[in-house]
Amino acid sequence: MDAGFDKILTSPWLRASQTAAILSEVLMLPTPEEMAELEGDRTAGELVAALPHRLGKRTLLVGHEPLLSATVVHILGGNFALDLKKSGACDLYVDALPPRKPGTLMWHLTSRQLRWMAKG
Repeated sequence: MDAGFDKILTSPWLRASQTAAILSEVLMLPTPEEMAELEGDRTAGELVAALPHRLGKRTLLVGHEPLLSATVVHILGGNFALDLKKSGACDLYVDALPPRKPGTLMWHLTSRQLRWMAKG
């Protein structure tokens, strides 16, 4: 799966930063940048407000639940529940951050689906 990421932002908390380091190596990306707003005790509003100043063209976020799911719902402009689960991933398209209109969910995969894809 070639998602074309150019940057990784990560929570400074240990498990997320370890995961980001692995992703950086496997995807051959620059060293992940820590972002306090990705800590698990933050809100989706705080994260979305901080992102415009830190984004690359296609940025990979590594953080914690329920913050990441809440942020996806916030960006999509929804009134629904989403649970990315541990090691889940999704791809969003947004016109800007903060979004001027709801974003688009391009795909959402569970950790099981990602492992299956990695087997080729």
